[in-house]
Amino acid sequence: MIPVLCLIVTFAVLFSASTKDQKKDVPAAVISAFEKAYPGAKVKGYLAEAGNGKMHYEIESVKGKTTIDALLHPDGTFFEVEEGMAAKNLPANVSGEVTSKYPKAKFAKVEMVTRETEITYDMSLTEGKSKIRLTLDPNEKI
Repeated sequence: MIPVLCLIVTFAVLFSASTKDQKKDVPAAVISAFEKAYPGAKVKGYLAEAGNGKMHYEIESVKGKTTIDALLHPDGTFFEVEEGMAAKNLPANVSGEVTSKYPKAKFAKVEMVTRETEITYDMSLTEGKSKIRLTLDPNEKI
């Protein structure tokens, strides 16, 4: 029991130290823009991502019961934001489209994804033992 506890404590210390080190590597403009857009959000982690020759910084956070994962350009402008939301808060036309195509399915997870100016809704549904992943735009296109 003691060795397992020591391992857990060591891992927790190393993880928290690496989280702080990662924050130091995030440009101040990114942190400032995120804090301005989501005051009071509790940051869970930072991650630098390079793709297609561009660098982005991801900030994973939670504000109240809402998860917020934001991807920002180095200058602090937002590239993409995924915000958790309750299914009941989906636009009526979007939830109506889902329930008409999957009348027996239950919403497991719903996120509003804003990528620059485009909004989509990502969701996970369960129907019996089946899991369904969907992305819909505000015009109900799957």
